[in-house]
Amino acid sequence: MQSLYRFIVAALLLSAGSAQAVPLESTDVSVLIPLKAFSDKDEIFKTSGTGMCNALGLGQIPGGFLTASQFSAFAFEAFARGPSGQCNSRNDLPVGGGNDAHVLGRTPSQHLALFRSIPGRACNQANWKVVSFRLNLCVERPGKTFRYPSDLEGCTSQLRVVAQPFFTGDGAPFPDDMAMHLIYKVPSVAQIVTDLKAFADVTRTATAGKSWDEYDSKPSTLRPHPGLRLEMSSCNGSVSKAYRTFLGKHAKSSMLDKIAFLTSSTVQTQWTMGEMRWNGKQFSFLDTRAGGSFDSFSSEVFDVAGFPINGALKNSKVRNVAQFYLPNALGKKSALTSDEKKQLTSKSATLNAIENPHAIGNDNTNCMSCHLTTSVRTELINRDVTLGTVERYPFQGQFPVWPPFEEDLRGPTNFRNFGYGPGFEMGVARRTINETHDTVQALKSMFP
Repeated sequence: MQSLYRFIVAALLLSAGSAQAVPLESTDVSVLIPLKAFSDKDEIFKTSGTGMCNALGLGQIPGGFLTASQFSAFAFEAFARGPSGQCNSRNDLPVGGGNDAHVLGRTPSQHLALFRSIPGRACNQANWKVVSFRLNLCVERPGKTFRYPSDLEGCTSQLRVVAQPFFTGDGAPFPDDMAMHLIYKVPSVAQIVTDLKAFADVTRTATAGKSWDEYDSKPSTLRPHPGLRLEMSSCNGSVSKAYRTFLGKHAKSSMLDKIAFLTSSTVQTQWTMGEMRWNGKQFSFLDTRAGGSFDSFSSEVFDVAGFPINGALKNSKVRNVAQFYLPNALGKKSALTSDEKKQLTSKSATLNAIENPHAIGNDNTNCMSCHLTTSVRTELINRDVTLGTVERYPFQGQFPVWPPFEEDLRGPTNFRNFGYGPGFEMGVARRTINETHDTVQALKSMFP
């Protein structure tokens, strides 16, 4: 009897530890929900269904991603509209929201979005859906080496959940090209890693023996979540349930710390980025590293090449991408001279550093620069500029990325970090790619 008891205990311990034994890969720590407009089988996901049933609403988990009062407070501050200054869900109000005194009372660099005709549907909490989430292991990453769990001392860990508003056109849902990052506190990295491994264990079981293309056979490839790709029709399978369980535990409204956001106008030419902290009762603006409450830019301040210039960016004391726009280097219609190319090559160290979590932490650059580096890099390459390697992320170019991510066109107004554009174009920024790889490598060392 005693030997049987020991056998049962050992079996239970082995079972309990099975999730711990799952090595985490890129799609376990940076999860993009596979979504599309129509349910027919396509060449991208190789499966039927839209996946929209996995694009969870803000109140669709126990405790909610955001409560109604939190969303209302956020929406009022981020993009309030209407005669009362409240966020109005109508789209037919004049630019300025019909209350110019209220709008003009705020500094344009703080509330540029208030001057713009942003999509009114963004004011409706029901339109916002979760499209991705990822673990940010250490905001203060530069200068730290991760080998043991104790090395996380002094780190601020975050779970970043990305939500976008959707509208229905021709009977199909389409995302607006704007987003908010719901940033949640992580009280215990060990616990969230345990739960990520449990989610990964369910994913491995569901996807065993399945491969859609050569990239799906490479575990480290960053791509839309492979397990959720299997459940785009009903979202009732084991992976979808495990995904909801994880977010229900770690993305509760009571754990909210901050919201970072990017708004766009109805014609997608005016933009605003900002960040607010939630203290449990109200939001307060955080001064960005650009020098004000917002990184704001619009069509009025685009140079001839269509790149944004921001006064605050010019004056920023942190490393940012402004130097690539000034003095009009990328705005020249004519070809760059050899001297100009050399100057831009020497400046590419800043571009590399912003993309490198070893070099610059989230608090040492600004939102706009993190979102724009991939677009700037594309423009430089198109201008035949040879980019330097100084401060480049050590694994850049070795970390495989799903082909549609790399094929995504990077124009000057493509600010997508880890989400979707208006036609369900998937976008992932190089900073996100490098952070993902860095997180995976650190977790494998600390929590093998």
